Amino acid sequence: MGLVFLVTAALALAVRRKNPYLCLVATLALAIPGYALSDPFPPAILPAAVALYSVGTFASGRSAVIVACGALAPAIGFGFMSSDQMGIARSLVFGVAWVVGSLALGFAIGNRRAYVEQMRQRAIQAERMKEEEAQHRVDEERMRIARDVHDGVAHALASISIQASAGSAVLDRDPEGARQAFSAIRAASGSALSELRSTLGLLRHDDDGPAAEGMDREQLQRLTAVLRAEGIRVRALGEESAWTLKGEAGDAVHRILQESLTNVLRHSGATEVDVAIDRGKERIILTVTDNGRGMAAESGETRGYGLVGMRERASVIGGSVESGPRREGGFRVRAMLPLQDGL
Repeated sequence: MGLVFLVTAALALAVRRKNPYLCLVATLALAIPGYALSDPFPPAILPAAVALYSVGTFASGRSAVIVACGALAPAIGFGFMSSDQMGIARSLVFGVAWVVGSLALGFAIGNRRAYVEQMRQRAIQAERMKEEEAQHRVDEERMRIARDVHDGVAHALASISIQASAGSAVLDRDPEGARQAFSAIRAASGSALSELRSTLGLLRHDDDGPAAEGMDREQLQRLTAVLRAEGIRVRALGEESAWTLKGEAGDAVHRILQESLTNVLRHSGATEVDVAIDRGKERIILTVTDNGRGMAAESGETRGYGLVGMRERASVIGGSVESGPRREGGFRVRAMLPLQDGL
């Protein structure tokens, strides 16, 4: 008879994965009469033990206690039905052992599986964050290269275009002026080629990549020479020492000034430009003001790339750029950049 209960209870285990609680109730219902009819070891409790194990693998601590109490009740009850004291003690120990042991084993295995799954999810999340960080760095580098190409090469090409027009216009009546224009074209083209070589070095992962250009009086004279060659009066304001800047701040000042003067040259129609720098203890303020068309400076390419690139370049080092037309006419670019130690 015990074998019949064992086989019947074993069949109930087929649903233990889909509905472990229903499986537990069914196997316990068959284990109770099997427990009463078999002595000393009822085989029908084996399926019940498996069902308890299955419940323990996913049950919470509170649920496991409730299930254990529910399963212990009949086991203890049948233990007291024994005829002698030794039989009662043996039945009680046996009942508690198989119920608590099966449930505890399932609970431990379930916690282990949950821990392993948690570690797996953390590893997946860490890998995803690593990939996102790598992609973010690639995007930042791509944007930096785009800014460098736009700022440097665009400035040189604007200079070449204007000097070529000027040289062509005075070629017959002013050979010396044409010669100066062509000399400026050669210098600008050399600067553009240098910028491109630096960019190609970055794209080829050259370990000796281009260093920051920084800013000094010589750079200032080079950047403003093109405007002066076109008859635009340029005034450089600020202390001599304030124009000597190194590192990221110096490079940002150089690039923002370069782009601002390129915009003046190409879009503003200005005749006067003021370039001022104010160097405090914690920050640098660069201001470029012209007397040109104002709103026209925000049209076309500058709206798409130039002003956006300046803001991006400043934000990289924790600064900001403000730009817009002035009430009295003209256009102003104002960059506020943090001053790093040692500059």
